[in-house]
Amino acid sequence: MSSPRWLKFWAMVNGALVVGLVGAAIFGKDGVVQHEKLNDDLLHTREINADLERQNAQLRREIRSLATDDEYVENVIRDELGWVRPDELIILFPDSTNKP
Repeated sequence: MSSPRWLKFWAMVNGALVVGLVGAAIFGKDGVVQHEKLNDDLLHTREINADLERQNAQLRREIRSLATDDEYVENVIRDELGWVRPDELIILFPDSTNKP
């Protein structure tokens, strides 16, 4: 005994509908693929934020040292500006790594 034609028709329509809905759920605008991409973007953004927080903490320490530590200020001036005391002599040696 064969199934009625209308039953086969509705089974095919329902099957196509299920395939379409599953495809939309996976690949659609708000689907699983988009969710995974957004999740990866979120993780990357959190990593960037953590790096920026570390940099901010380091800059806060440097600001605090510049405001309160005279020895640190002197070291920064000497290193970054190349200042020397009147009684000091600087001897520059050629860079030996650039020789042929």
